[in-house]
Amino acid sequence: MAQRDNIDEVRRLIAKRDELDQEVRDWRRVTRKQMILKLKSLNLRQKVRIASDPALIKTIKTAMRKRDGNIESVSFSFARKGIFLEHGVGRGRPRGSASAKEHAKPWIKPTLDDAQDELNDIIAEKYADIVEAEIRIRVPGIEFKNGSNG
Repeated sequence: MAQRDNIDEVRRLIAKRDELDQEVRDWRRVTRKQMILKLKSLNLRQKVRIASDPALIKTIKTAMRKRDGNIESVSFSFARKGIFLEHGVGRGRPRGSASAKEHAKPWIKPTLDDAQDELNDIIAEKYADIVEAEIRIRVPGIEFKNGSNG
């Protein structure tokens, strides 16, 4: 009977972990779309118009790295010109210069700042359930709420 309870508990943990993974995948998808919308909404008066130049938009990718079944990191990648656009750098405009600050078109940081708060909430909500189910208090001869005893 105890072995069956353990199997049920493992299945429940696996289901919760899969649910967390799916929530993070959905978050990545939504955040990527928000980055694209932010990029398209920039008012660019430069030669390269991002809204009509799909090259940068097509390079926006997301990835999730897992270790031992747990999410370790979430990353975003895109063409180098996305960073140039964010910082306003270009020919004759080194990073940090007054001209670069004037031409900066922030599209990464504002999007990810808002999205990170949402990701924190998802992880706090979903991962807390997983951790709670994995924690066992064992004292020989005493039973606890989760049914485990020492």
